[in-house]
Amino acid sequence: MPEYEYRCPVCGSRTTRWHGMTEQPDVRCERKAAGARCGAKMKRVVSGGGAVLFPMSSRTRGVT
Repeated sequence: MPEYEYRCPVCGSRTTRWHGMTEQPDVRCERKAAGARCGAKMKRVVSGGGAVLFPMSSRTRGVT
């Protein structure tokens, strides 16, 4: 399962959660401000993600 980052649109706090790609979790902000929880629904942050790396052959590296 991949890890996703979430940000609160109200207070700006961030958290990460592990869940499947097809799941739509209801992530609520747990930051305490002024003695009460924010409780706003957090939005998933779009990240750079991973890259697929392919090994280079001797032809593409210029090795003869």
